[in-house]
Amino acid sequence: RHDLVSDGYIVLTTINGSLTLNDGDSDTFAVTAASDILLVTGEANEPSEDNADDLVLNATVRSTTGNISLAAADNVTQNAAGHLVTVAAGRTIDVLAGSAIAMNLTATTTTNNGAIRYEAATGNITVGTLNAGAANVALIATVGSILDLDDAYTADVNANALLLIAGTDIGTALNHLEINVATLAARAGGANGMFIDEALTLRIDAVTVAIDRVAADNTTSAVSNSLTDLNATAAGSIVVTVGGTLTVSDGGDTSGIAVQVATTGNIRLQAIGDLVFETNADVISGTGHITLLAANDITINAGADVTTGGTGTI
Repeated sequence: RHDLVSDGYIVLTTINGSLTLNDGDSDTFAVTAASDILLVTGEANEPSEDNADDLVLNATVRSTTGNISLAAADNVTQNAAGHLVTVAAGRTIDVLAGSAIAMNLTATTTTNNGAIRYEAATGNITVGTLNAGAANVALIATVGSILDLDDAYTADVNANALLLIAGTDIGTALNHLEINVATLAARAGGANGMFIDEALTLRIDAVTVAIDRVAADNTTSAVSNSLTDLNATAAGSIVVTVGGTLTVSDGGDTSGIAVQVATTGNIRLQAIGDLVFETNADVISGTGHITLLAANDITINAGADVTTGGTGTI
């Protein structure tokens, strides 16, 4: 036989070592199961960290009725044909790496209106294409950055809502993260900040993402993350460009702050449509410059203040 095929579920783990998934019969699939799939690489009893306990996808992993969870002690790599697919409505995909997650430009992760969650503990998340339909997506790079590949004008994330948490930066000044979502919440902790382009309209608001993580006994447990607002917690800037109307909300956390740079970073919000700040949706920079641009109208509702300090300008 070729590949891994099951009419039920598949659980495959390494105690200590890498796992590489190839297409053994030219059908593009490496792993196919009717139910849940769990793929894990471990690093038990290592005398020292070898950074070699990777999970590498060179072909498609697909579940027809279940969820998919990947967990690598070190890196997860989705090469050009290393796609992840759940077919049944509402089933989720969960990717967890002890170090980094890297997708090839042509690699895709796709659900049928099920949530997608990627988490990299110490490295970057480099995004190919994520498609969650009417569900939500979370990208969490606890220490590292969330980065786009060089695919200008192509959406990296297609979903209802997107949650982004980066210990360092989100996108770069020269290569913004491109998204196609209705709602966004993001936090970046690096010196550069966040650079995000939305193709259509966008709302800054609270986002919750919940997935079903598959365990070795084929049970699942819920993993959920929530976030609100746009926040650069260090000296980084916040730059968001929207192809339609940009609506900025306080997000329901009663903080009265919707967009905030903690120290010297700048804020630039641009809408190729209207720019609307709802009640109590403050925009604040410590001492940076703030630029608000709209092709049509800018509306600032009651209690929505735009403030900076020091030598910052508005």
